[in-house]
Parts: sequence; structure tokens; C-alpha cells
Amino acid sequence: MNPRRPSAFVHYWLPASIILLTTAAAGQCAFHPRRRSQNNAHGKTLDRVVAVVNRRPILDSQVRQAAWYRLFSTPNEHRTALRNLDCRAALHHLILERLIAQAMPRGASSPLPEPQWRAWARQMGGMEHLRAQARKYHLTTGQLRRLAGRQYAMLRFMDGKFNPQIHISAAAERKYYQQIYLPMCRRKHEPAAALMRVRPLIRTILRQQALGRREQAWIMQLRHHARIGKLGHYGDGKTARQRVTARIHG
Repeated sequence: MNPRRPSAFVHYWLPASIILLTTAAAGQCAFHPRRRSQNNAHGKTLDRVVAVVNRRPILDSQVRQAAWYRLFSTPNEHRTALRNLDCRAALHHLILERLIAQAMPRGASSPLPEPQWRAWARQMGGMEHLRAQARKYHLTTGQLRRLAGRQYAMLRFMDGKFNPQIHISAAAERKYYQQIYLPMCRRKHEPAAALMRVRPLIRTILRQQALGRREQAWIMQLRHHARIGKLGHYGDGKTARQRVTARIHG
């Protein structure tokens, strides 16, 4: 049984020692802009806005940061280039993040707290190994800690907002035990534990599921009232680098 909760926001997971998703939001901070030549009157390529959420822009470089971070946090995803599908998923996630961040108190986000950061490094085999792994996905440990901290703050905010509203009844625990846990044990040919022994885990699962449903409904409400404009769709067959075409005129 898996106590993780489904959620419109929860896409990417950090290690369990941090108790948070590694949500899509870290990666190489920026692409390498072309230098402006003396004969180039159009200026140099910097970045482009791909979406606007309540007048707050999302840049192409931020989308690619999120996409690289997702690959870093996804097992068995070893690639050297991003796909349009990666960027589309990252853009969707960043829009959700932006909506949640705008609903949070100002200044609530900060780098990942030191205990969680050190626990993550230990789980990855030490800080040097974590740094080496991050480098494979064009990330730095500073980016990892900063962006993981942002998602950690978002999860704490949502848990604090919805947890007090959730009550798990004894009837719901018995129903889960009889309709899900016992059939699962029979399918796996494993002995079933008594309800009293698995009740804490069942309660955790039910609470996480309830949190996920409330979060999803809340985020859908945020989306309904938000002004969201997408200026890029990452669906024309070009690579992420080729799509960075906006120029700043000098």
C-alpha cells in the first residue's frame, strides 16, 4: 500500500526522507545566449515568455529547468536532450506552481531546510555524489536546494490548509480494509494482518487521498479564476533550444 496522495500538483517526488515531491522546478538556470555580433542589428537571443499567469510571466528557461528537474527525479530517465513532451509537462506544472505560490503568504518559500537537505544528500550517497548526479542533468546543488525548498514550502502550506478539514472515520477504515487490503493480500497469496495492526497505514492512505482530492478541487478553482495565457506550446517538432527565438532589441 502506498501512502502517497494523488494530486493535480504532485507530479515529481523527492526522496521519502524529505517527505515531498520533487516537483518540476529545477534545472540549468539559463541557456547560453548567442553573442551579439557587430553585424547583428537585432541584438542577442536571451529568453522568451511562454506563458503568463495573472500577469506573472513564465520563461522558456524556467520551463526547461522544470523539465530537467523532472528527469533528474525520475528513475531510469537518462537523457541528454529534452523532448517537447517534457517541456509541455513542465509548463503545465509551472502554471500550477505559480497559482499556488500566488495564494501563499509572501516570503513563505525558502531553500530546503538544512535537515532535509542533508538527509537527501545522505540518501544520494553524499554531497559529492549528489552534485555529480545533478551535473548530468545540467543542474547545480544550489538550484536543487532552492527549487526543492519552494516545493517543500508549497506542500507544507497545502497540508496546513487542508489537513484540519479531514476526518477519517472508523467505517472508512473498515471499508478500505475489507474492499482493498484483504483482496490485495489474497491476490498476492500473503497472510492478512488484523485491522488493528494496519489501521495506522490505512488511516495515512485515506488521509493522503482526501488531501489529494481537496487540493485538486482547490487548484481547479484557482485555475477557473486565473488569467492564464500560453504563448508557446512546444508541439511543433522543434527542440527546446530551437524554440528560443525571442530577441531583445538594443
